[in-house]
Amino acid sequence: MTDNVQPLRSPTREQKRQIVAMLESSYDTARGCYRGTDTDLTVAEVIGGGVMFGWVAQVREDMFGPDGGNDAIGLLEADLKQWQEDMAVIAAAVQASQADTLTKLREFNDHRGKAGDFLKRLEAIKAAVGPRAAVR
Repeated sequence: MTDNVQPLRSPTREQKRQIVAMLESSYDTARGCYRGTDTDLTVAEVIGGGVMFGWVAQVREDMFGPDGGNDAIGLLEADLKQWQEDMAVIAAAVQASQADTLTKLREFNDHRGKAGDFLKRLEAIKAAVGPRAAVR
């Protein structure tokens, strides 16, 4: 059964040199992350020629540093945090508006109850006065 086992592909020396050259321009070792929107995958795609992103990841880990994301991830994280803060403000405004609406609905229902009481009092007065009050 071991007759069919093939060794894993590995990069050639030239491919390794290309990977290192590309990492030199796209990876910021001081910050421990890629510049811009670069990733292991985009580096492999730019080099082409069958270079696998796992090879890029291995060379990067060995010679440059951890993945650490890229600038685009940092920008998106900042945008998401700002969006969450904005949504919290909106949610607070909606809750305040709902509380105000509930207060106004309670007041409205109180006034509707008073209107019903007024009508009952009017009907009682009309009945006490007689048919002449109903004409007016």
